[in-house]
Order: sequence, then structure tokens, then C-alpha cells
Amino acid sequence: MKLIYPETLSHPPLRLSSAYPFISGTSKSAFQNARISLKLSCLLHDRVTLPTSLVVKNPFLRTLIVENTDFLRSGSLLLDMRATSGSLRNHIVSKYGSEARPDDIAIAEFLESESSAAMLYDESKAAGKVKTYVLAALRAFRERARKAAIQHQVDIVIRAVESLNGVPTLEQTADILNGSYLSSQMRKVAHFIYCAVGAEITNGVPLITSELWEAANISAPKIAYIGLGNTGYRDVADAAVMDYFAVRRDAIDRLNASDIIELRSEPLTHRYIAELDAAISEANDAFSATGAVPTSLTQDSTQLASEIEKRIIARCQAERRRDSRDSKVLYVIDEVGGAFIPFVATAKKGMAKLARTTARRTGAGWIDYTTTPISTHVTRFHTKVVK
Repeated sequence: MKLIYPETLSHPPLRLSSAYPFISGTSKSAFQNARISLKLSCLLHDRVTLPTSLVVKNPFLRTLIVENTDFLRSGSLLLDMRATSGSLRNHIVSKYGSEARPDDIAIAEFLESESSAAMLYDESKAAGKVKTYVLAALRAFRERARKAAIQHQVDIVIRAVESLNGVPTLEQTADILNGSYLSSQMRKVAHFIYCAVGAEITNGVPLITSELWEAANISAPKIAYIGLGNTGYRDVADAAVMDYFAVRRDAIDRLNASDIIELRSEPLTHRYIAELDAAISEANDAFSATGAVPTSLTQDSTQLASEIEKRIIARCQAERRRDSRDSKVLYVIDEVGGAFIPFVATAKKGMAKLARTTARRTGAGWIDYTTTPISTHVTRFHTKVVK
């Protein structure tokens, strides 16, 4: 198993935070949504990461990954571990000590045997960020508290977090929060911090729901504005494309992991993603040019998402016009050829053969249609899911 340091990757990985059980839930429909999110993420991103400890300890997430181990084998999905561990097994043993059950160790060994690579992270850096962010959230909460009694309670929690010796873990910090009356208000903030820090220590981008963003922004606006970066908005851009062409994104669930890995490797998919990134970059530049001061993470992300959707729709419309224009040119050539070019029947047979060859090679991913990368990808995706 290859060990990867985050800084060696050319593109930031996506942290699949949306699939965490404490965010998505554990119902049957939640499991299906998490599976769809995993498949879409592995299609749109070079690398997707998940915390090993959560996969090992949580039956919901463990089942999701065990059913899609091809993503681990291909390196599309990376489980993370402490840089000092050396293996996923050692990671679980060192993290949980005597509380690591034989089943936990067996699962970690299985995941390692199925993984072609794993993502390393600096534990001290992670824990330091957790403590910093939690304290920032608590102090921001205290600043807005009007009653002295509430301020006093918050002060007690702040002192408890500050007194954590050595390098506190997220679990230790969560225990303090859950043991206080603040647990209901701070639970989502703690979840946000868990997602954000997990992405940050792996140089990645978190896939976080707008509900979680808003909860963090309300409780701790000073730490909530963690930009997603261009990569994090591919999901928004892809959704806009599929909506424009009236293709259901959840149809990807008809494909297995190996189908998605194959589709992801095709030049057509790479060109499509490049178009998404270009639209996102343009939208980000336009949004930044307004000079607006970030105030609400959800509001700002919604505005940026709207800018992305506008540019995606413009690209889709341009491709449709291009397709229509090209079709008219071919029609005119065919009509003129039929009237004036000798041996037109032979010519038509040759053109038909070329068309079949082109279609076959396109289907195999050999040809990159740079003039219509978006619509070509949608056609290819639709063909895959309905076959």
C-alpha cells in the first residue's frame, strides 16, 4: 500500500463529509444518498478521502465502503491515517489503544488489503486546529450571549477545553461539549469543525451541507468562512449540467464502482471536468470582483453557486447552438452532394462507415470532442446508465 503525503498531490482531494452518518443519517434512503454521493464524487474528482476511524467504527459507513472496494483498489478513494502509524491497523491500535476491539483491527486489516494507497496526516496539527476552532466558536458564542448566567456557563466550558493536556483529540473535545448544556447549540458546530479540519489536514476540500455551514456561521462566524475552493463546487456545476439536459444524477447508482472508474479515466470525462472548472473559476472571479465582505457562508455560497449555474447554462446553450449549426451544414452538404457529386451513393456509404467508427471510438473514450465536451459527456453518461 502506497503512503501519500497530502502536499504531493497536484489537485486537492475531496473530503466526503456529506456521507458521515451524523450528517446524512442512517436510514435506508440516507444510505442510498451516501452511495450516490460516493459514486458522483469518485467520478468528478481525482481523489476522495474518508477518515479510517469513522469507517472502522461506524457500521453505516463501513458497509458503504465494503460494497465499493473497487474505489479503494483503484486509488480513487483514500482512507487516512496518522503519519506515524505506518499502516491502517497500527492507526486504529494507536488511536484507540485498549479500546480497539478485535473486530476493529480485523476490519482495518481488510481495508488495508483492499487499498492501493492511504492518505497521511499530522495528528498534532489536526488536534491543534480542533482546539483552536472549538475555542473560537465558544468565544464567539459568549460574545453574543446577553445573560450573565449563560456567559458563566460558556466560561466553564471554555476553561475545560483550555485545560485539556497535551494534544486533545476531537473525541475529548466533543465529550466536554456534549457534557455541557451547550451541546444542542454546539453539536452542529462540532460536526462542522470535524469536517473542516479533516479536509484541511489532508490539503483537501470538504463536501459540507449548507445546513451545516449555516449552523457554524450563526454560532461562530469568525471560523465558519472556510472557502471550498474551485474543486468543491464541481458538484454544483455538474448538477446544473444534468438539470439543463434533464438527466437524473441519481441514475449513476445503476453503475458499479468499476464502471465509474472506467468512465472517470476517459478523455471525454477529463475534458468535461475541465469545462466545469473553467466555469467555476470564471464565476469565482466575478463574485470576488464585487468586493463583497463575507458575512454569511450560506448566502455567499448560494450566490457563488448561482454564478456557476449561469455560466454552466451559457456553455450548454452555446454547445446546443453549435450542434444545431453543424447539423445544418452537414444537411446542406448532403443535399448538394446528392444533386451534383457523382457516385454519391458510394460517398454516403463511406460517410456512414466513418460515422459508425467515430461513434464506436467515442463510446470507447478514444476521441475527445473539444467543441462540445459538456453535451458529449452527458450523452456518454446517459448511454452508460441506460444500457
